[in-house]
Amino acid sequence: MSDLELLTQSLARNVKRWRTERGFTLDALATRAGVSRGMLIQIEQARTNPSVGTVVKIGDALGVSITTLLDYESGPKVRIVPPDQAVRLWSTERGSYNTLLAGTEAPGPLEMWHWHLMPGDGSNSDPHPT
Repeated sequence: MSDLELLTQSLARNVKRWRTERGFTLDALATRAGVSRGMLIQIEQARTNPSVGTVVKIGDALGVSITTLLDYESGPKVRIVPPDQAVRLWSTERGSYNTLLAGTEAPGPLEMWHWHLMPGDGSNSDPHPT
């Protein structure tokens, strides 16, 4: 299974898990996150690879970090990932990319990213809620 397939499956499982634990219906989560119900269905069925911005909105609505939503291992709370195994979550043809380096829930969510932006590239997204 490729990294992308692994992340897509993990996202599907974790969004459904956290939505269920919070007692949210698909409609309630869609409203809270500002994401369509159809998009949530596709995510929970692992039929789409949503944008980082969409995953952040869902995480914010659930009160969990993007790291938690993408976590594919039930293991120790601290995991060291060698640089050659880090997964890029966004990239462009010009060579821009981002990589999630670390994340935690407490007092959280808190995330540390590595961003590399090439001239002329940009990445627009909605801000996290206060």
